[in-house]
Amino acid sequence: MDPKLDRKAIVEFIRRMPKAELHLHMEGAVQPRTWLKLADRNGIRLPADTPEELNEVFRFRDFDHFIELYTLCCTCLVNVDDFRLATYELLEDLAAQNVRYAEIFLSPTLHLARGVKWETIMAGVSAARREGERDFGIQTAFIPDISRELGPEMGLTVARHVAKSAEYGVIGLGIGGPEVGFPPDDYWEAFDLIGEAGMHRVAHAGETLGPDSIWGALKALNATRIGHGVRCLEDEALVAHLRENQIALEVCPTSNVCTGVSKDWPSHPLKQLLEAGLLVTLNSDDPGMFTTTLTNEFLRAQETFDLSLDEITDLALNALRASFLSTAGKREWIAKFEAEFEKLRGELVPV
Repeated sequence: MDPKLDRKAIVEFIRRMPKAELHLHMEGAVQPRTWLKLADRNGIRLPADTPEELNEVFRFRDFDHFIELYTLCCTCLVNVDDFRLATYELLEDLAAQNVRYAEIFLSPTLHLARGVKWETIMAGVSAARREGERDFGIQTAFIPDISRELGPEMGLTVARHVAKSAEYGVIGLGIGGPEVGFPPDDYWEAFDLIGEAGMHRVAHAGETLGPDSIWGALKALNATRIGHGVRCLEDEALVAHLRENQIALEVCPTSNVCTGVSKDWPSHPLKQLLEAGLLVTLNSDDPGMFTTTLTNEFLRAQETFDLSLDEITDLALNALRASFLSTAGKREWIAKFEAEFEKLRGELVPV
C-alpha cells in the first residue's frame, strides 16, 4: 500500500475510480431477487423461494455444479422483456460502481437449445443497451458465447447469427462452458467464420484445464483474449508467448475461488500473473451467483496482495488496453481515466 495512503483512503479511491470490465456474463450477473421474479412469471421452479435461500444454493461444489445451476437459471429467461430486464439491471449495477465501459458475454446457445429465438434475445439485450447508455451514460458491447457442451453444430449456428448482428452491439464470439471433454479444436469452423466477418474472438481456457487448453484456443480458434487463463503459469513457453504478444487474460479471482479453481484468495495466482508481466484484467465474471462486484474484486485484490495505488490504476487501465475499442477509442478512454485518477489522488492523498 502507498505509504501516504491509509486503508480508508484507498477503499474510497477504488470505489470512486472509473472502471471498465471485459469478463462479465449477463446471465451470471442476474441477482437472486430477479431470478425469483423471472421464475415466478414464467412458471419455472427454482430450488429456493427467497433471495437468501438462492444465495445458499449458489455455494458451488465444483465447476460442474456451477454450470448445472447456471443452465437451470437461464431457463427463467423467456421473452424480450426478460432479457431486457436482466441486462438493464446489470447496467444499473455497473453504473453504481462507476463502470463506464463493459464488454458483456451472452449465453445464447443455452437459450436457442430450448427454443428461444435469436431475435428475442437480441431485441431484449439491445433495448437495455440503448436504455443504459441513455440513463447511465455507460457504453457496452456484447460477445455471445458458445456453450461447449452443446456441440460444434450449435456453435456454428451461433457464429452465423453473430456474424450478422453488429446492429445489436455484437462485436465478437466467445466460447465457454466445461473445458474437460470439449477441446477448442472442435470449434474452429465457427471461429473461422467470425474471423472472416471481421469480428473478435475470445475463449475461456486455462480455468479448469492446463496450458494445452490455452494453446488450443490460440492456435485452433485464433483467440486474441483469454478468459481466465490462470493455469498458463504451468508452461513457461506459454507465459512468454502471452507476454510477447500482449494477449490479455480476463482474470476473475472470486469466480475461481467459488468454483474450486483456487482454494482461496491468498492462493490465487493474480500476483504471479502480474509479476510475470502479463496483460491482466480484473473482472467479476458472474457477480450475481458469486456475490461479488468489480469494485469488490479490486478491493479484495488490493487487500490480499497489498497492491499499490499505481498497481491498482494500471490494472484498471489494462481493461481499456485489452478492450476491443478502436485504437483512437482506447486513447480517448485512457486519457479520461488517467485524468480522473489524478483528480482522485489530489482529493484523497495527503500532501
